[in-house]
Amino acid sequence: MHSTPSERISTSDGQTTALGHAHGATLETVLDCTGAGPAVADNTKPDESAADSTELVEPLDTGSVLSEHTRNLRRLLGETTSDAAWATFTAILEEALEVVTRAVKLPAASSGRRPRREVNPNCPQQIQALYRRNRRRAVRLIVEGSSSQCPIPLEKIEAHFMDTWAPKEADTSLLTSRVPATAEMPMASFTEEEVAARLRRCESTAPGGDRLTYHHWKTVDPDACFLTA
Repeated sequence: MHSTPSERISTSDGQTTALGHAHGATLETVLDCTGAGPAVADNTKPDESAADSTELVEPLDTGSVLSEHTRNLRRLLGETTSDAAWATFTAILEEALEVVTRAVKLPAASSGRRPRREVNPNCPQQIQALYRRNRRRAVRLIVEGSSSQCPIPLEKIEAHFMDTWAPKEADTSLLTSRVPATAEMPMASFTEEEVAARLRRCESTAPGGDRLTYHHWKTVDPDACFLTA
């Protein structure tokens, strides 16, 4: 059996003595037995995190800008559902969005819509930057070239969807007459690995009201600690 580097020391006569952990041998006893001189100072630092790891229920990335918000969300899971808990939950989310906005240096929203900067498909730097943000758009730009803007006026588009998504009256009796499902719904919590894997596969799409894209979340929360909490 080979000894690891941390389990071997060199004696004064050039021989190597294995430290037998199974026999409870210490550095002092080995040196006494071999007659070696003073032990060389061990510069390896003890793993201080090993002692502290038992005190944490779940590991947290203390270097993340969202570590405090993640901790608050996990603490909130142990409280009883109430209006106060919901208000705390929404306050944590709003504060987290502000932190992420500052971390990714998102510019302030302007009232007027600025034209999107065109990407030159013949410029390697611009294509590489676009590919990191949105792979589909980068490939589409290379294969099909620049796309033209929609010629339909914005007012017509808004009126169309306002009418399409307006409240409608419908017979809801069919919803109450359905046979309940026999199989139990899976209620297990998502793991950080599952959310992080899904986040990596998500392509950047048009952002919502917070103007944060999947690319931004991959930057500030790559391990999906906050999104899982």
